[in-house]
Amino acid sequence: VQQGRHDVVVAVLDTGAEVIPSIHPDLQGNLDLGRSRSFVSVSSPNGDPNPAAWDDKNGHGTHCATSIGAPINGIGIVGVAPQITLVSLKVLADSGSGSYLWLAQALVYAGVNHFDVASMSLGGYVDHATNQATIKLVQRAVNFARENGVTPVAALGNNNFDLSDGHFMGDFIDLPAETDGVIGVSA
Repeated sequence: VQQGRHDVVVAVLDTGAEVIPSIHPDLQGNLDLGRSRSFVSVSSPNGDPNPAAWDDKNGHGTHCATSIGAPINGIGIVGVAPQITLVSLKVLADSGSGSYLWLAQALVYAGVNHFDVASMSLGGYVDHATNQATIKLVQRAVNFARENGVTPVAALGNNNFDLSDGHFMGDFIDLPAETDGVIGVSA
């Protein structure tokens, strides 16, 4: 019913988006090439704007982006919000693994640019006792993004764990989904 508006920007923090040799047909028209970045192994707080750096060789980021915002163009699928603008923020390497520093940099970039949503179909289990610095880093990045109008959404995993009693994971947190201010989504 509501297909979204092009002024609504969803940043997809994942393995990038397929743009080489050409932009994926299900991203045509909705992917903002100018604001997409790679934060993988990049020291710049603004990330790498070169499309070759954030091209998706894994496929997961492209899949997530098209599920969110593939346009109605008679090709492939239609996303749940086919009229929005997508920005690809690569925080996972082609292997699918990444760094919480890269994630934090991308969240800050999303905040600086006042994107509407940060979609993170990623996460990992982190021990509270030994990873306080990592947890604090991600929390501060989430706080900054939220203070600048970003709604962070993250996966709680595909493990079929029942996390509702609060004791199942013991000393671990599913980061970033269980970070204060992040909407955790499970299936």
